Amino acid sequence: MPFSLYIATPLGEAYDAEVDSVVLPGVEGDFGVLAGHEAFISALRAGSLTIREVGGSERAAAVPGGFAEISDDKVTVTVGLCEFADEAGRDPEEIARERAEAMIEEMRTTEEGEAFYQQYQDAFSERIAQDS
Repeated sequence: MPFSLYIATPLGEAYDAEVDSVVLPGVEGDFGVLAGHEAFISALRAGSLTIREVGGSERAAAVPGGFAEISDDKVTVTVGLCEFADEAGRDPEEIARERAEAMIEEMRTTEEGEAFYQQYQDAFSERIAQDS
């Protein structure tokens, strides 16, 4: 029986899907979560997490630590970074650039976000002009 797994980082959403299980690196040892798990919150240590996706495929990711909240067939993981093993062959700068661009586009969907973006662009343009 699948449940919802959401992984958030300061750069935005790293993962959001229905999964069959996840093994997380708790501070007191790894622990697995299945549908119907008891609700709780746990600190996470630096380590790897393993996701068993619906259909049986597995994905592994490295995390630097954070927190996990399990409740009502939903697991929310909040970490500083989440690097999936299947992205390991990609240029880290490319991955970071793609995530940053996605965050900027998301930010610009609100009036406040667009105003902040324009303010930043103006300051950046002004700085480039000064350096020329």
